[in-house]
Amino acid sequence: MRMANIEMVHIPYKGTGSAMADLLTGVVDLSFPNLPSALPLVRSGQLRALGVTTAKRSAAASDIPSISEAALPGYEMSTWYGLVGPANLPPEIVQKLNAALQHVLQQPKFRERLLSQGADPAPGTAEDFGRFLVSEIDRWRSLIRAAGIALD
Repeated sequence: MRMANIEMVHIPYKGTGSAMADLLTGVVDLSFPNLPSALPLVRSGQLRALGVTTAKRSAAASDIPSISEAALPGYEMSTWYGLVGPANLPPEIVQKLNAALQHVLQQPKFRERLLSQGADPAPGTAEDFGRFLVSEIDRWRSLIRAAGIALD
């Protein structure tokens, strides 16, 4: 909303199903559903995809531009998953876990499954993930401050 200089009202739904029903019937004007929920409705012509929220187009829907590409340069909002452990986890255990994770992420069937669900696997080192976490904390900290959000 800040980047586009628009106002929207957030409507919290208990699940994607009810949000999609309200979108399809015109109760709400737009939604930010996950790709696996929306893509069949887009492909059937029931919904119009305005863009994916990731920085680049999704491999699962390469015909849909990113919001950054279509309208708001620099926009990026994505869900990510990572593996974390206790701060004092021995480095050899971190390396062993990371090697196993990288191995799984390279398995063709697993990669295909992730891609079919709109996830774009981003393998890397534990250090890469640590740098990513720091950048996410910085990003959200600045957005929270700019929006004037405070904890009770």
